[in-house]
Amino acid sequence: MAQTGIKEINGRPWLSVGNGYLYRTIPARNYHAANTTCRAIGGRLAVVAPRNEHTMRTITTHPLIRTVSSHNWIGLNDIEQENTWVWENGERLLSRDAHWNSGEPTNSEGREDCVVAFSTGGWNDVPCDINATPLCEMSIFDT
Repeated sequence: MAQTGIKEINGRPWLSVGNGYLYRTIPARNYHAANTTCRAIGGRLAVVAPRNEHTMRTITTHPLIRTVSSHNWIGLNDIEQENTWVWENGERLLSRDAHWNSGEPTNSEGREDCVVAFSTGGWNDVPCDINATPLCEMSIFDT
């Protein structure tokens, strides 16, 4: 059975939910800055947890992760080609892994190329330049 709970890495608490990855949030910023900052602390914007709505709800409602923000950056975008959604690890989004909120993605005004996840586990495409709370993810094997 995978271990769950809080693990401290370099003086920072990370949450384990038993899926082989650790999670934490950092202060709100735009998508690109969020991605850079997650990498700087040894992780990346989350790409594994968002594929499972139950796991996302568990993570985003945990006291360590829960923030004043109602949504978190995840590592998914269609910056390179519209409607070709790619995870930060280079994998393309498979339809079975998609958890778009009803009516999403919309690419409103042709500006919505990055994705936020809500505490319900559902996703929305939004402009990459808005500030949202990043959900960083790190493999337990990278610790």
